[in-house]
Amino acid sequence: MVSPHFTVYLNRLNLISVADALILFLLLSKFCTMFFYTIPLLWYAIGTVLLILLFIEVGFRLGIFIHRFIERGKESTVSTISGSILGLFGFILAFIFGILYNRFEARKEMIREEANAIHTTLLRSAFLPEADHVKTIRLLKEYVDLRVVAVDLQDTAFGFGVIRESDHIQQELWEIALANANKTMNANTTALFIQSLTAMTEIHNFRVYRGIQSTAPLGLWVALYSLLMFSMVSVGYQTAIAQSKRTFSNLFLSLSFSIVIVLIYSLDQPNNYFFKIPQQSMKHVQTLINQQITMKSSVK
Repeated sequence: MVSPHFTVYLNRLNLISVADALILFLLLSKFCTMFFYTIPLLWYAIGTVLLILLFIEVGFRLGIFIHRFIERGKESTVSTISGSILGLFGFILAFIFGILYNRFEARKEMIREEANAIHTTLLRSAFLPEADHVKTIRLLKEYVDLRVVAVDLQDTAFGFGVIRESDHIQQELWEIALANANKTMNANTTALFIQSLTAMTEIHNFRVYRGIQSTAPLGLWVALYSLLMFSMVSVGYQTAIAQSKRTFSNLFLSLSFSIVIVLIYSLDQPNNYFFKIPQQSMKHVQTLINQQITMKSSVK
């Protein structure tokens, strides 16, 4: 007879094992996600092409191996199944591309909104005392310059540095706003400045989340590449069943699908190489701030 204490010990051991396995799975998933989004675009493109060719070759060899067990009349069935899988894969590609392109358009809109909020903050800073007004213009200049340079450089490490420096600049601006909010004579005008500064801060936080922290989940890519594997294996399998030889069309097929997948991967990246977000609105605000600084310098 098994001791009750031994049974309790086994139950606890099972719970610990399940918990450890879950923690290990989460850590492994986090590591894979971080590694996946650090792959250079060129290597990702080459790897995708080679992977597709490998899947086609696996399907071709599998078809040759079991061809003797397949009746000639069954080739049409294989062709129908292969076409269905390819159609499903094409639909998923279009669906994911549409989602990520809408996110890209949202990032473009956020830049316009942020530029408008910065411009409003610049105009309303004129309500502040002269010393605070000059300091605010200087801080906004640094703020906008960082943003323009970060997009032009397309450097992820520099981008995170820009986020930290932007948070520091926002803190200095809020100190100016709070110092003037305590002055009752300027309460109404300071409230307008605080309102625009709040909008600028909120858009910054939302842009950081949507542009850098919010990416497609790893499970989505796993599902996409699983469908890619099934569809390409079915293509190679159908080629072998039909007793056809390998042709250069396989290379063209792999290149075609790779281009679409690389575009999707690029859309999901904070630093986009194919779809660069226009910075005209932010550069226009940069010009206005420089004009303000020039005017202040000429007055002095």
